[in-house]
Amino acid sequence: MSRLTGMRSVPAPVNRPPDGRLGDSVIAVIGASGGSGTSTLVAACGTRAASLGRSVVLVDGQAGGGGLDVVVGIEHVAGLRWPDLLECRGRVDGSELVQRLPGAAGVRVLSHGRDDAPLPPLTTVTEVLAGLIDAVDLVILDVPRGWASGVVTRGAAVVAADEVDRWQPSAFLAVDLAVLVSGCGVTELAALAATTEVVARRVSGCHIVLRGPARGLSLKADIERALDVPVIAQVRDDPSVSRDLSRGRPPGSRRGPVAEVADRMLALSGMDVGAAGMVS
Repeated sequence: MSRLTGMRSVPAPVNRPPDGRLGDSVIAVIGASGGSGTSTLVAACGTRAASLGRSVVLVDGQAGGGGLDVVVGIEHVAGLRWPDLLECRGRVDGSELVQRLPGAAGVRVLSHGRDDAPLPPLTTVTEVLAGLIDAVDLVILDVPRGWASGVVTRGAAVVAADEVDRWQPSAFLAVDLAVLVSGCGVTELAALAATTEVVARRVSGCHIVLRGPARGLSLKADIERALDVPVIAQVRDDPSVSRDLSRGRPPGSRRGPVAEVADRMLALSGMDVGAAGMVS
C-alpha cells in the first residue's frame, strides 16, 4: 500500500514544452566544496522569492544531512518528506503535493528525514520534481557536488547517466541556473575547478559564489579567467545567519551578505527583486 494516502498520481508522461523546460524557473545550488553553505543560500533564495509573492519549493538533495527543513526552521511542522514518497508512481499532482509539504512564510520544503529510510527510486524523484515544477513559479534544488559527476544531457534536459547512483535530483529537468558555491582555500578551489568543468558543459546559465573573507578583486578575476564562468559574489561570513537559525528564523529574512547574494541569484533567473521586503 502506498504511504501517500490520498495522493493522486497519473501513469502518463509529463507534457514538456518544446524547449524542454518544465516550469518558470529551476535553480540548482551546488556545493563544489564541503561546508560551503549551499543550504543557507537555498533557504535565503526561497525566503526572498516568497517575499516577492512567488510560489516557491525548496528541494533537499543532500541525503544524510541535517535536513533542509531545519535550515528553514520548520523541522517541527507536519508534512510530507522524501521517505513518504517512496511508493509514489506515475505523474504526480504537483499542486496537491505542494499543499502537503511543510512550509512557513510562503516557502514550502521537500526535505529528507533524519532516519535511515531508503532513498526513493530515480523514476519517483523525476516525476515528483516534474510535478512540483509544473505547480510553482520557482524550484530551488540543494544538491551536492556528486550531482555534477553523475549526469549527462539529452537535448535540453539533464538525465541521470549512472543507475548506480539512483538519486539524481536533477534527472530529466532543464535547469535554468546553476550556482556553484565554494570556499577560497587551495583544496576548495581545486574542487571548484573540477566541478565547474562538468556543470558548465551541461547548464548554460552557470555562475560561481565564493564563500569566506574577501581577498581582493584579483582572486575573482583569476577564477573567471581560468574557469570561464562569472563569479557573481564573494560573500563573507554573516553572523546574523547563525543567530537567526538558532531562533528559527530562515536565512534571507533580514538584510545582510547572504540576502544580497540571494537577490543576485534571483535576478539572474529573471526576477525583479526591487520590491522584495526584508527585516533590518
